[in-house]
Amino acid sequence: MSAQQTTVNAYTLGDLVRSLEVYRDLQVPQIVKQMTNAVTELANRVTYAENALCLQQRRGRRVFRMGWQNPGPDAGLQLFHQSYKVAGFDFMPFDTVLEIGGMECAWAHLAQLADPTLHIIDVDWRNGARAGRVLRVKADIRTMGFAPETFDWVVGISSIEHLGLGYYNQDPVDADGDGVTLHQVARWLKPGGSVYLDVPWHPSEYSVRGQSCRVYTDDALRARLIPKGLTLRWQGYSPTDPIALTPRPEAIDGPFWYTALWLQKDV
Repeated sequence: MSAQQTTVNAYTLGDLVRSLEVYRDLQVPQIVKQMTNAVTELANRVTYAENALCLQQRRGRRVFRMGWQNPGPDAGLQLFHQSYKVAGFDFMPFDTVLEIGGMECAWAHLAQLADPTLHIIDVDWRNGARAGRVLRVKADIRTMGFAPETFDWVVGISSIEHLGLGYYNQDPVDADGDGVTLHQVARWLKPGGSVYLDVPWHPSEYSVRGQSCRVYTDDALRARLIPKGLTLRWQGYSPTDPIALTPRPEAIDGPFWYTALWLQKDV
């Protein structure tokens, strides 16, 4: 066995052990029930990890950036795509990622195509399945018992604005479901860890549109979605159709635009 093969195998084995410890330490019933499948999946991921590590050695630590592709017309994915190109954030090999409410979004699948070493857990109140090697948990994100400093990243694409409104399969109603979740996220993130999220936005009027969604102002974003310990690193604005990042407008046509945010946990 060559020195390079030894290095790759040791790196992969060490990461596999670390991942198993992460899943074990979560200590919540939904995760425990899926441990067997998770262990099998992690074992199958060894080959993918070796291939991605070889890419990492050739390209530095920009595996995700080199592998990420334009996702097409989906509004949430296109907004992430455009934000990723300009905001300056990135995903590192073997990052542990929590996705919130990803049942209708292909982000996790596309992210693992870009970098197969990512460990992604998606928590969604709804039943269902999507393509990809993602650990999916049907649960109320507000009550998940993740250990502090578990995740490198938390991603919420077109999901945070719905939390607690009872819109999806009668999910539990909580007027502060969005804020409660972001306070939890701040606790679950590792120091220096990041959040990407997008929500509907209006320049001057915060509103709750029935059970559908919340529409945030910049003040409402700071009050509800940026708790103590998280810092806003970048923010972008886009009309709903077509998706196109633009400077912050003083007035808009239509009921709302979208805003995308990159938050980072203080070190």
